[in-house]
Amino acid sequence: MPSSRITWRRRTLRVLALGFAGFGLAYVARAPKMAGLTGILLPTPTATIDFAATYGGAQLGLAMFLAFCARERPHHRLGLLAAGWTLIGIGSVRLVGLVLARGAAAPVLYVGLAIELLAATLAFLMAARTRPVQPDGPSASEHPLLRP
Repeated sequence: MPSSRITWRRRTLRVLALGFAGFGLAYVARAPKMAGLTGILLPTPTATIDFAATYGGAQLGLAMFLAFCARERPHHRLGLLAAGWTLIGIGSVRLVGLVLARGAAAPVLYVGLAIELLAATLAFLMAARTRPVQPDGPSASEHPLLRP
């Protein structure tokens, strides 16, 4: 039976995966509406496809990775760090943009910033309390996910 710490890490990774998947699906299924939340216009099918692929595809890919990491304890720390670095990257650029714009931005950006920074903080705190696990199986060069 997994310890409560492992359970919380797994749950956190699953929640993060669901969050990224939800936004990813929204960007894919409702690209013009999602773009419109921040004043972005998608004037052509090409623009819509690229927006959906970039925003939706990246988030769906990360969601799948986080779901994979949630499955086994050796991957928990990696998933938490990946989510944390992704969110802090997005949040940092958003914060710099808001500062440079001197606050002349839609309220949705402030909500996004708060979510990103809070979720990144949670992911980093949980990762910091997670010891790396040495696999008992093959070495890194023989690991099935790392083979060329």
